[in-house]
Amino acid sequence: MKRIGARAVVIGAVTASLLLAGGAGAAFADPAEPDAAAADSGTAGKSYVALGDSYSAGFGLTPYSELPASGCFQADQNYPHLVAESLGLSLDDRTCSGAVTANIRDTKQVTITGAGTAPVQSDSLSADTDVVTVTIGGNDLGFSTVAQTCIAESATGPLVLDVLGANLPNCKEFYAPVVDGIEIDRLKYLLDNTVTPALDETFALIREKAPNAK
Repeated sequence: MKRIGARAVVIGAVTASLLLAGGAGAAFADPAEPDAAAADSGTAGKSYVALGDSYSAGFGLTPYSELPASGCFQADQNYPHLVAESLGLSLDDRTCSGAVTANIRDTKQVTITGAGTAPVQSDSLSADTDVVTVTIGGNDLGFSTVAQTCIAESATGPLVLDVLGANLPNCKEFYAPVVDGIEIDRLKYLLDNTVTPALDETFALIREKAPNAK
């Protein structure tokens, strides 16, 4: 199978995603017609590994399974399950809420409830893996902290949290302050120096461990 290069998409400085699924002739079809979709796309029975955090695990979409560990909040109807059902793929879903890039590369994850420990996600990859999807990066950025910091009392502020010892009128005043006439973009700095290098390392490892996957 032809390998498609990795491409990261940063969305609103909140999450970063890599989609390595699909390819020529593979379409996300109506889940109600899995047999027809699989037959048309030639994907039936192919090995599919899903990696990632709560966006791919489907946090908030009950019911949950206890996989890959208790406290991962992996939904039975998250997008990996729907894609696998639609295209007749054999799914190994390693997604886990709260995951960071290190949990894909080389670090076991203690789940957000502390009830379980998820194995290193990339350990599920091999030369036999045909399809990989991964949604990761938001927790490396600390998007939940960003969201919490940016909650304001009204449309005109101030921020609910008393950050920097001052009642700031809006989120930009905290994350992109002007110092001596120069705007300091804190989120861009984190993206450039923390998130992007972590994503590059993660994507490279995925390509190394699953060299034949799309």
